[in-house]
Amino acid sequence: MTAGKEKHRVAVVLSGGGGKGAYQVGALKALRSAGVDPDIYCGTSVGSFNCGMLASGKTLEQVEQVWREMNTESVFKLRYDPRRFLTLDPRPALRFAFQSARLVGGFLTEALKGKGSWWETIDIDSFLTDTSPLGDLIAKHVDLAALRRSNKEFSLALTQLKPVEGNPLRIVSKQEITHRHILASCSLPFIFPQVTIGGKVYCDGGVVMNSPLKPAVDAGADEIYVIDLTPPPSTYREATLSLAYQIMSAQCSSMLRRDIEMAEDLNGRYLVAQLEGSLVDGKVQVRRVDSGPGGGGKPLAKHYRYLRIFVIHPSTDLEGIGGFLRFEPSSAGKWIEAGERETKEALKRHYEQEIAAPDGSTIKAVFRR
Repeated sequence: MTAGKEKHRVAVVLSGGGGKGAYQVGALKALRSAGVDPDIYCGTSVGSFNCGMLASGKTLEQVEQVWREMNTESVFKLRYDPRRFLTLDPRPALRFAFQSARLVGGFLTEALKGKGSWWETIDIDSFLTDTSPLGDLIAKHVDLAALRRSNKEFSLALTQLKPVEGNPLRIVSKQEITHRHILASCSLPFIFPQVTIGGKVYCDGGVVMNSPLKPAVDAGADEIYVIDLTPPPSTYREATLSLAYQIMSAQCSSMLRRDIEMAEDLNGRYLVAQLEGSLVDGKVQVRRVDSGPGGGGKPLAKHYRYLRIFVIHPSTDLEGIGGFLRFEPSSAGKWIEAGERETKEALKRHYEQEIAAPDGSTIKAVFRR
């Protein structure tokens, strides 16, 4: 970037990944050791939880402690776990009966309304999984008042299911975010139930944007660290859940790769313009035609700045679908350490090179070995 034109802004983009979110804590510790101090946090799913804690003022050590104390029951419970009934207390059995009656009643009501075949009315995730512990965890560790006061930017990605309004992607800024928005961003389809907010139904943002790179760019970041937790699994398994996870990972990796390739293409144009001395206020000017409503085909000048992008992946898929649903101190500790170690190694694979313009000004471009 040409000196003095715009303030340098750093963003971290944290993807979804369930229990693997502990890896992001270690990666952020390594980034801090390298002098990275984020101005902008963008997250999806568990990444939105980590971003919310950090943007609202928690230190990395405090976030690490949250993960080291977390267990599966502090995130979700199976409604019909037989271990809950191994007690003389009648209340668990009564709650079980009440929940069963309510859920079955809802299923029968929808079936009798004739809304499709009977199997289309079964809401399996709501029937099996209770995520109220996750809601409590979010409320305990994300201080919304502190978030509003913070000088850190924060946005998260959601997938809107109802009503259908074109693009299902919803980006929510920190002034609008509530605890339920974070819970909704973590609501992985088929496992965790969807969340209703203001009459609209949402689920995990990772369905449409697992690594929200574009919101970071839109917020003005020119140095972006993407910590993506869903590399494609190294082994193929035909079991239904494992296969579903493999398909989801392939989809998420494809979306991120597309966004990165687009950014790298624009960076390439920027470097050419820098060498030719044709930047406009430190940005490359790309002309296009406005084809939007009322645009009338008028030519527009779109300005792009150079983006320093670092992408960090785990070296393995962190136990696949099992790791996704594992929230245990032993796993968290192992993945925090891996995140810190592997991020230090990833940063070494990037190098900088100064690109000079005819007027003598330079920028530091980032390349990967």
